Amino acid sequence: MKKAYHLILSFSLLLATVIALRAQDGFDNTHKWLTRSLINPAATGNTNYFEVSAIARKQWTGMEGTPGTLFLNAQNLFASMSSGAGFTLINDYIGFYYALNAKLSYAYHLKLGTKMALSFGLAGGILTQGRDDASVYLNDMSEYTAYPRTLLPDFDAGVEFRYEGIRAGLSALHLNINSDKVEYAYGRVFNAYANIRVDIEELVSIMPLALVSYANERFSGEGGAIVYFRFPRKAVSKERLDRVVKDRYDRFWVGASVNWIGNIQVMGGLFVTEQWRLGYSFGYTWNLQTAKAATSHEILLSWRIKTSEPRRYLCLDDCE
Repeated sequence: MKKAYHLILSFSLLLATVIALRAQDGFDNTHKWLTRSLINPAATGNTNYFEVSAIARKQWTGMEGTPGTLFLNAQNLFASMSSGAGFTLINDYIGFYYALNAKLSYAYHLKLGTKMALSFGLAGGILTQGRDDASVYLNDMSEYTAYPRTLLPDFDAGVEFRYEGIRAGLSALHLNINSDKVEYAYGRVFNAYANIRVDIEELVSIMPLALVSYANERFSGEGGAIVYFRFPRKAVSKERLDRVVKDRYDRFWVGASVNWIGNIQVMGGLFVTEQWRLGYSFGYTWNLQTAKAATSHEILLSWRIKTSEPRRYLCLDDCE
């Protein structure tokens, strides 16, 4: 009965994925599903670890001045206070334009029942953006107007529901920033997402996922799935197998996602050790006319160390 329940939820989420694919464009970070606090402050401190993640992304490789983004995220769970705290730094650039975003985040994880929790999160910081005037070259520089750097406060808010393998959240990013008043900056972004992780074999689980965003008066969407493979560190008895298969340290994953602009991204990664995680994703956009510009690459590197014992009622990402 429980397995049938999970299969129904999986089918429902896959249906939501199809609906999401009707949106216009996608999100610019493939590994957000492994570091959800990048898109929702309510996911801050969602494991029993102090974790530091770094992500480097380069889009449209082969063209000059192509977009690139560097992410740095650190977060920790303070189990005794049912709270998570974190820090995020994002350096985004395209051509002569750049944006630097730095924020502190906080989430409170509210107990709703066994293996169920509702998290509320807030984030605040600064966004500075501008143009690298020293790199601009025109035949007649007298026609060029320097672009002043702007410094803006920046705030996010979100909520996330967790029950067993289900994750569903709503978030609003850059709440106080009106994109009409700046030349290059993040505008307000509203996200709704869901995923469910279901065991399909003793050592294999699948996580269908869907994301719908609204920004700049248009919708964007993404849908896909990640498959996780777990394996025992060494031969174990049948009696111990149930406990060992729940060990999420030794695992690797593969996945894919698609968005409406005609972009598909495939990803894979592994836990090199219990503390170190390495991931890579490759993206291809088939509706670009220049083949050299159709690809993107993204690398994830994270390190974590356990700082608290599991609290089952919080149902964090590593709860079992």
